[in-house]
Amino acid sequence: MAFTSHELAAAGPSGQQEDGQYSFTVVWRLFASLGTDGPDAALDYVEANIAQRKDTYALEATPTSSSPSGSVDSNSRAELKTVKVDREKGSADPWVWLATLTYEEPEGGGDGEKPDGSNTGDPTEFAAEVEISTVQLQKFATKALYKSGFSGIAKTKVNDSTKRPIVNSALCVYDPPPEVDDHRFVIRIKKNVATLDCDTIRCNVVNSSAVSISYRGISKTIHALGGKTRDITATPVKHPVIGWYVQVQFYIDVLPSDETWRIKVQDRGFSARAMIGDPDGHGGAIYNDSRAFVTDLAPQRRLTDSEGMPCSEPQLLNGDGQPLLDFTKTTGAVTPVYSEWQYYTEEDFGAWAILTDLIGSESSS
Repeated sequence: MAFTSHELAAAGPSGQQEDGQYSFTVVWRLFASLGTDGPDAALDYVEANIAQRKDTYALEATPTSSSPSGSVDSNSRAELKTVKVDREKGSADPWVWLATLTYEEPEGGGDGEKPDGSNTGDPTEFAAEVEISTVQLQKFATKALYKSGFSGIAKTKVNDSTKRPIVNSALCVYDPPPEVDDHRFVIRIKKNVATLDCDTIRCNVVNSSAVSISYRGISKTIHALGGKTRDITATPVKHPVIGWYVQVQFYIDVLPSDETWRIKVQDRGFSARAMIGDPDGHGGAIYNDSRAFVTDLAPQRRLTDSEGMPCSEPQLLNGDGQPLLDFTKTTGAVTPVYSEWQYYTEEDFGAWAILTDLIGSESSS
């Protein structure tokens, strides 16, 4: 190597504190044996002889305001962020270079601490950064408590302590219903890891079982089917000592405890199923049908009103392809039928190694 030696170019490190994070620089003077040595050779020399030092000005320590000038607090840590090299201006020797090393308190939420609170200079051992917040959104008010405004039968029918679809005084449901403000919890997780197989943490995956998160004084329970991952980033970062590691960050959207990420759809439509054995709509049953049956689809018959005209609004179905209400036979109140559908992949978050490592989650049934 053409560079032969080095010395401190100043009495000690100079530092500043900004946004609660301390940073400082150390300047070294490098001496070359050839005038043709360039910045690549200078950087190689710094990496081999200075960046990996673990003494006064290396990764093991950070200067603090309480430390004597030029000294460091051995209980704190700093991470080497940048190295810049350039020829020393005004030097009588043209073969002298200056190397400026900038250190900062480490990222990752742990300020150079392991999850157990002990110090470390290895970014892959830093404690996780976990933030729980809420986001505001608009949603349809599918059910609400009636308070005032109706009279007579309408008031009698809705004036109780039960949440119900919002209706007019004729007891017809508003479609679409009114929109209201709502919120959703969001959990943001950030952690440095040595390597990451991105197939082990995927976007839009829902937790199949409940997960309880408790981290440094904050806690949040994600009920089964209530959390969904989104916005995953994995960024390779090169550390001057340990080499490449990965900064990973992702979010989990958490629904209210009475909601899940499965889709619930009210069973209703303009037609009834018309397979052999189904009602024909005239008091009998379909007993002969030569029409082709398409997979997942069946022959249909259009529903009609009391005058025999096709219904202009979708009718409630009974969960088995037929009208829920037969006004010539049905009396009293009936409950609409809802089908439940799974769209997102569902997995046990507690089995995700990266999630367990990040926040020490515990899964429960």
